[in-house]
Amino acid sequence: MLGGYAVKSVTDVAKNFVDYANIRSFAAWAEFHTNATRWQPGLFLGYAKNLGAGDADGSLSDMLSCKSTIVTGPYYARGSNIDYAYRISPRMVFNANKLRVAAEVEYTAAAYGKTNEKGFVYNAKEVANIRFLLGVYYFF
Repeated sequence: MLGGYAVKSVTDVAKNFVDYANIRSFAAWAEFHTNATRWQPGLFLGYAKNLGAGDADGSLSDMLSCKSTIVTGPYYARGSNIDYAYRISPRMVFNANKLRVAAEVEYTAAAYGKTNEKGFVYNAKEVANIRFLLGVYYFF
């Protein structure tokens, strides 16, 4: 999950008090599958986007209006240099009595770049991987 916080300003130099800004993000995912008895196809889709640094209230209207805050200090965030990430995972499950064989292909991509003073990522380059999964189950 993308997001976290960053130092927005120093409020008291002597006491080392700072003010923080949220690193906003958006994420959505969907899962589709059938409940058939023999063959069960399925599909997972997911997407996450870095929305930059924002005010502490983090209201929906602020995020939609794209109000940004300038970050002056370090980031305490996961994936602060990721602009967006997505995953597409189709799968097929085969059931035969007490035996189940499930195969899945997972394609995951993330766009890494440099972070600017407002927490947005620029010059992002997409990096991706493909993973093949196979599960065999015996229910007793």
